[in-house]
Amino acid sequence: MSSPSNQNARNLDTVAGGNAIGGIPVIHRIEVADATGNNDIVVDAKFRVTGAHMRASGAAAHATDDTWQLKNGTSAITEAVAKTATAKAVSRAATIDAANEEVAAGGTLRVAAVKSTNAAGTVYVQGILVP
Repeated sequence: MSSPSNQNARNLDTVAGGNAIGGIPVIHRIEVADATGNNDIVVDAKFRVTGAHMRASGAAAHATDDTWQLKNGTSAITEAVAKTATAKAVSRAATIDAANEEVAAGGTLRVAAVKSTNAAGTVYVQGILVP
């Protein structure tokens, strides 16, 4: 394996169940537009989601009716997460659906946003590469 400064999705070790050595976590960053709709990336390698959070945009107007939800294509990975009314606040997914947590190589990792006041922000999706 190459040094950490040279890591990318093609040379990170995968993490199988019971792996005594462990693996390097992967983070996907998805920018969410200030609009109702889907914000997609296509993942390079098979990826298991272990967590997700959004940092709201710097704009002051946010409401709990503004939500984001992480999906594997069209299947929900997390619940719809309400944003807070505070600018730059962080909202975290509280649930991960085990049936949808693994996104295949070439699959779509999606953030579905619903705008009431301001849907904009950056979603950070944490996970591991799996065989």
